[in-house]
Amino acid sequence: MSPALSRGPSENDARRSREELLSDLTNLRRQYVNLKILEYEHDRALAALRESEERYRQIVETATDIIYRISPRGYFTYANPVAVRIIGYSLTEIIGKNYLDLVQPEFRKKTMKHYLAQTTERIPSTYFEFPAIAKNGSIVWLGQNVQIVVRDNEIVELQAVARDITEKRKEEAQRQQLELQLLQAQKMESIGRLAGGIAHDFNNILGIILAYANILEDRNLPPSKVRMSLDAITRAIERAKGMVRELLTLARKTEPSLEYVDVNASILDFGRMVMETFPKSIAFSMKCTERSLGILADPNQFHQVLLNLLVNARDAMPRGGTLEISTDLVDGETIREKYPNARGVPHALITVRDTGIGMDEKTKDRVFEPFFSTKEHGKGSGLGLAVVYGIAHSHGGLVDLESSPGEGAIFRLYFPTAERGTERRNSLQVPELSNLNGTETILFVEDEDMLEEAITTILKGKGYTVLVARDGIEAVELFMKHQHQISLVLSDLGLPRLGGWEACVTMREINANVRFVVASGFIEPALREEIGKTGGGIVQKPYEPSEVLRTVRRMLTPEAHS
Repeated sequence: MSPALSRGPSENDARRSREELLSDLTNLRRQYVNLKILEYEHDRALAALRESEERYRQIVETATDIIYRISPRGYFTYANPVAVRIIGYSLTEIIGKNYLDLVQPEFRKKTMKHYLAQTTERIPSTYFEFPAIAKNGSIVWLGQNVQIVVRDNEIVELQAVARDITEKRKEEAQRQQLELQLLQAQKMESIGRLAGGIAHDFNNILGIILAYANILEDRNLPPSKVRMSLDAITRAIERAKGMVRELLTLARKTEPSLEYVDVNASILDFGRMVMETFPKSIAFSMKCTERSLGILADPNQFHQVLLNLLVNARDAMPRGGTLEISTDLVDGETIREKYPNARGVPHALITVRDTGIGMDEKTKDRVFEPFFSTKEHGKGSGLGLAVVYGIAHSHGGLVDLESSPGEGAIFRLYFPTAERGTERRNSLQVPELSNLNGTETILFVEDEDMLEEAITTILKGKGYTVLVARDGIEAVELFMKHQHQISLVLSDLGLPRLGGWEACVTMREINANVRFVVASGFIEPALREEIGKTGGGIVQKPYEPSEVLRTVRRMLTPEAHS
């Protein structure tokens, strides 16, 4: 091989080696530059991180709110200086302490329940208020936002920002106390007005009874005058009974006898009857919707609501005007928008509109109060609109008023609608009895002497033998001695020593076949139902002699219970 040919490859190899060396050197320089750039960026990022951490630390350390972190098991891992200042513990004392140890004992169960709910349900953020115990023993109310921190699907810690709301809670407590005091004052004012109204009306009633009782003392009084006096006394008593019914309705202490009521038909019939008695100066109109409107209501109480509203509207137009009553159907969603607590079902709307004198805001605020009246003395009891309110609410209904001085008034009543066949009756339908006489023995329990004497006389006059007890204990003792002779027990509910119902239950334990009738001015619905289940009878007080006799005879007549 020639020398020229042998040198060629060596030069090429050397040239390639130099080129490769230069390329490697260039790459190393580039890598070095990139490394320096990365080091620079890293230093910048590290400095930024340190700066960010410092800013965060400064924010946390200088914050006016408490900032702390706790482990998933509730132990403090960090707390800022505000927490130290407000709670009173040093940072070394707080770290490692369970946060429940700082919660007032009475509130720990509720706090733990809240904590478990957030961690179990993975709620990202919650707000909670609780009373914390400071190191000096004082109570500090804290309102805190708590966030959970999750990594790899595990809760690693909880972060909280809390604010001292002790003063706010004190202010709220003081405000609530003032509201309670104001409410109590208003309640006492209403009670005073109620007591005054009752006393006034009942004194008038008693005055009528006393006056005619004095007239009856005249032995030479002609029969016509005797009958007139007795009728006057009876009317006064009926007036008193009606007032008691209104007061019980007002207090929602009467259980309405519910049945299906066709609102449109009832209003048209009742409206035509009332229209005949109103002055001709009042233009009366009725506008009923074509849609079917049925509600569950006590027909008598429903008519009383209509009458009270119509009479109130009439009295508001002494010089005449226009009185309109209309009906409509309102869907449940609309009702809930206006009254959030209302049942979300369609409601029958009854609107009574007049063009009378209207009411100012002060009057509207009190118009449903018992015995509050803007009418002249002697021209209203002050119970009309209060009874409207009581009846509406006892039927699950609502009452709304819109009025301004000189612009008349609009009363709107909303009653939940119902379908036919859903009515409920409260009393057992029994046949009337023509013969009220009897020969059985009755144990009569009554602690009012004059009532006892009157009813005993009436029962004996019909042929019954009557044993008398003045209280529940005496009644049970008498029953134990004469249980085989006693056919029926007639007992007042409100008795000394042992109540009437408790006495009847005791007597039933002695003899399960005993029949009984209880009497009261008001019986709780639950007790009324229990009495009905045991087959007992009920008489409404004040005693109506004929009703007592009918009830006694029904209870003693087997076919009346068949």
